[in-house]
Amino acid sequence: MAVIPIAQRLSDIEVRANRLKRRIEVLTSDSDFLTETMISRPWQDMTAQRRLLNEWSEEIDKLEHDLNILRDEWSRLNNINKRNKSFKNQTV
Repeated sequence: MAVIPIAQRLSDIEVRANRLKRRIEVLTSDSDFLTETMISRPWQDMTAQRRLLNEWSEEIDKLEHDLNILRDEWSRLNNINKRNKSFKNQTV
């Protein structure tokens, strides 16, 4: 198993988190647009649209959960990185 430097891991987490945030923004925007469309121009049978809104809502919840996991991991690694830097700056 290869050892990944903490700084590289932090950078990777930031990239993944930015992708997740962008995906959440897109899904939320699409969901809001579909909801507004359903309200302003209702169809007789909106079951497919409701199902789609439910799927998007579930996906947004899952993505937010994944984002929280990444935030926790980033915080943990960042604290380790700060501690390591403080040890290097100490002199004997």
